[in-house]
Amino acid sequence: MSNEFGSKLQEQTIGVRLTTCALGCRRTMSKGQLIQVADLFEADERSVSGSKAIINNKHELIKPIHSVLSDAKSYIRARTIDYPEQGLRLCRVDQIDALTEGIKHRQEHLAELVDNLCANWASVISEAQKRLDKLFDETDYPTSPKVHYAIYLGFPEIKPDQRLMQLNPQLYAEQQAIIAAKFEEAVIVAESAAAQELQKLLSNLVEKLRPDADGTKKILKGSTVANIGEFVELFKAKTIKSNDGLEALMAKVQQMAGGLDADDLRKATAEQREAVSLELQGVLQEVSGLISTRPIRSIDLE
Repeated sequence: MSNEFGSKLQEQTIGVRLTTCALGCRRTMSKGQLIQVADLFEADERSVSGSKAIINNKHELIKPIHSVLSDAKSYIRARTIDYPEQGLRLCRVDQIDALTEGIKHRQEHLAELVDNLCANWASVISEAQKRLDKLFDETDYPTSPKVHYAIYLGFPEIKPDQRLMQLNPQLYAEQQAIIAAKFEEAVIVAESAAAQELQKLLSNLVEKLRPDADGTKKILKGSTVANIGEFVELFKAKTIKSNDGLEALMAKVQQMAGGLDADDLRKATAEQREAVSLELQGVLQEVSGLISTRPIRSIDLE
């Protein structure tokens, strides 16, 4: 069964790799500066190291750029599943267009922010000069920051180099087996990650529905409820239906989440909130059972 779903995952997904680039905000202090620090504290200069923040990453022109880069990473993580190779993820083939469109919007937003930064680059350097004083070094700064910021989305092929088939058929077969094992592992990891995230989201809502020790209602944010429905929708865009139990649970949670409203829960009586909490706890027990009974396999990739 595991081989079946590993092959299915390989057939129904494409490898994706997101790369983000940003100008480094820190630089190592010069040897002369480190010697001064060592002298100040009467320390051995060989035992002293340090860096300086050449750019304030909370600057009003810099912070939004880093937010977009971080958002691009979150966007990819939420819509793809992990492949056991650093930086590589898997996207279902029928979701590629939506994925690339989402990254395109973020690339365009980044370009606008970087253009604004370039137009005001002199003021950023001026601010740094005042802040760093004697630690300031104009050579730490590029003439323009434009080329230092980027978002790239690549689609690496996950299969052995076809030339190996002619050069070394045995090695080619070995590489095929390794990749097949990795796809099997990816199925298990994806199922486990989905179940654990569902458990986390439901547990958070249950906790918010419980009153404080004095009977006071806890603050319930709209996102606490909305995040559950959004998670199920994202799951549906990633699943290859490899686990019937997990699929059934997600369908149940989706139906339940559709009937939950944060405003209604805030206004609900203690008894009504308790009734919802008990229903959620029942689902949580099913999730916990699914996690504990899911067979764990050791896959040798050597």
